[in-house]
Formats: sequence, structure tokens, C-alpha cells
Amino acid sequence: MQLKPLLKSAIEETPPHKFCVYYDEWSGEIIQITNRPKDSRHPHIETPDETAKKLMMGELSFSKYQVAQLVDGPRLMPKDNVIRLRQAENVLSQIESVKFEIQSDINIIFYINDWKLEINFSQDTMFRMTGARDSRNARIQSDQTKPFDFYLIKGNDPTFLLKHIKIDPIDLMSSGYILYDLSELRTICGLGDINVLTKRIFKSYGIKYKQHYTGSDYHRRKTQRRVHKQIETHEEYATFSISKANTGWIFKSNFDDPKEQKIYRDMTLFFTKDDPTYLTHRIKIPFDNIGWRQEYIVDTELNFEDKILLGENAKNITFKIEEMK
Repeated sequence: MQLKPLLKSAIEETPPHKFCVYYDEWSGEIIQITNRPKDSRHPHIETPDETAKKLMMGELSFSKYQVAQLVDGPRLMPKDNVIRLRQAENVLSQIESVKFEIQSDINIIFYINDWKLEINFSQDTMFRMTGARDSRNARIQSDQTKPFDFYLIKGNDPTFLLKHIKIDPIDLMSSGYILYDLSELRTICGLGDINVLTKRIFKSYGIKYKQHYTGSDYHRRKTQRRVHKQIETHEEYATFSISKANTGWIFKSNFDDPKEQKIYRDMTLFFTKDDPTYLTHRIKIPFDNIGWRQEYIVDTELNFEDKILLGENAKNITFKIEEMK
């Protein structure tokens, strides 16, 4: 007679515990990891990956990992040199203007008097996506190479299309910025009257309107700490004009808002010979006397064969001499 087992195994295999990884839906940046779901405005994935446990316990750094949007859905993974873009929205959004000091994921700058347009990509955003600020060795996931579309419209009228700009994402992220000549629009409207529509892929976009182009608004962090400026004599426009006064020299601001020139505090000018370590003069221009077409008189004997040493954030500032006899 065959005996049937009367007892089931009391030991059943326990399913692996799943961790809840909350992340920013635009950048994939990890916000928080918990043992169980909680109320949050951020989306989350549930994963049994031991990496999530190590991240939660502080054994690994959040900055080295992300939730990437893959073909089979979002997944926790280490950052690498592959850029994974969020799918573009289905509707057009008008990009708002922002203050000069604000850096968005995508920055759009109109240089009104020079009829130029600059579109640049934030290095901080690149760092959040790949863990590296230098994008030149990065590559975009093969199924995400659709162009970025920007629609230039007159005023707030979306039916008055001035120009459609398509940008290869690889070109933009590799070079950091792209510059366009918009002089073809001279007979239609001023650059200050132009707005921009796009289908958002990134979290933040911002427009800035500047009077003059003296160099790209974009710069890589790995640049020289100081810039050595030659004082010019024949330039049509410079950020500052220098002219002789009875008691010294006048430094005149040829602009309004100092923030447009990335000046946020007192500005110190170091005058040197060709050798930047050979200091001849040092001048401090108070912040309250900078911008808004003001003039500031400096009582000093300057040699304008010297050069000016400035900080990196002032690399686009220029100087010219006026009324020299």
C-alpha cells in the first residue's frame, strides 16, 4: 500500500524584500529610498536590488546612481557616459524668461544689438545625468537621437512663426552651446519681441535677453582660474570704457543690469605686465557704482600698456580706452 505525504513543508521560500526608490521624473536623480511605499510627489520604482539597500544604508553614494528610463521601463543603475533622455511632451510649452543669475537645464540667450541667439546645455544637468561634467566623451542612447525643436514666435502669438530651429542633441551636448545669426529677422521684429516654444524634455528652460554679445554665456568649469585681458583702443563696443579725468581715470559702465554681465559684487581689477605675476596696480570698483551707465572715478596713475587680470566669471568683460590724446 502506497503512503501519501500528510504534511506539507512548513518552510516556504520567502520572496526577496523590495525597496522603494523615489526619483526625479525629469533627471532620474534619486531623491529617497525607503523600505516600504510612502506618500510622495515623486514617482518610485520597487526593486529587490541589493544596490538599493546599500544606497539606503549610506554604503553607496546617491550621486553615482540614477533611475534611467530604458526600453523595458525605469531601472536603478549606475551613472555612465550614456545619456538617457526623457521622452518629449506631446504639447508645446512657452519658455519663460528668467533672471541673469539663474542657470536652467536649457538656456536660451538673445543678444539684441548683435542679432545673435545662443542655446546652451547646463553642465550641472550633464553631471546629474552621467556623473561627469565633461560631455565630450558622452553618447546618447541609440533610440533617443531625435532633434530638439525650438519654435521662435513673434510676441505671444503662436501662429506667427518666425523660425523653426532643430538641434542635434549630440552636437549640443558635445559642444555645450550653439550660436545662431538671426539678422534675417531685422525687417520683421526686434529680438526682444521674440518668444520660444518647445516640447519639454528637461525640467527647466529659461530665456535671457542681453544687449551685446561679448562671448558665449556658456563656459566649461575646467577653464583657467583667471583671464588676462588686453585693454583695447579701437573696439566699437566694450563692457567698460576708460577715459582721462582731471583727478585720474573714469571707468564707465556701457550696460545697465550688472547681473547681465555676471557681476554680483565689488569688482577688483589687477593690472599686470605680460607676466601675470608682475602686479602694477589694483583697483576696486564698488558694486553700487557698476552698471546703469554709471561712471566711477579712480585716482591713480595707470599704464594702459598693462593687462588686466580678472576672475573666471568675468571672462566676457572687455575694456576700451576713449578720448586718449
